[in-house]
Amino acid sequence: MDYDRVRYLYLSNAVVFPWHEVEDTFKSPAAQLDLFQRTAGDPVSVSYPPPSEYLIKFLKTWIKKCGDFPVIDEVYEYLGDVMTKQSSDHGYRIYYFDDRKVILKETYAMCSKGTTGLRTWQAALYLTSWISSNSDIFHDKLVFLDI
Repeated sequence: MDYDRVRYLYLSNAVVFPWHEVEDTFKSPAAQLDLFQRTAGDPVSVSYPPPSEYLIKFLKTWIKKCGDFPVIDEVYEYLGDVMTKQSSDHGYRIYYFDDRKVILKETYAMCSKGTTGLRTWQAALYLTSWISSNSDIFHDKLVFLDI
């Protein structure tokens, strides 16, 4: 399983994306293109795009992380496309479970059609990110979360 792709598609916080694991990628245009095709340029991501705010933050962080290394044209072109499009009131979040994927269409309004809960809670994403970063605390333990 391609974990960079999985983490990108479930919209982990763009700033918290594991940039340190891919920092050598920015030294090579070919490696950058490979990472781009596994994240923002992934066919699933293109068919079911994440919110434009997420894409913009992800691509701007990419550019910043490149530092003195040149950024591939695909990143700038995609960022320009996203920034010039009308912002949508929805986007997609993709979760992978073994070899299956679940695609959720989420709305970004706090209330929609008289209800709430039409999106993944940001607090849940931060909690899962923290748990992933501190997995040793949960090793060999059974934990129930009621969110």
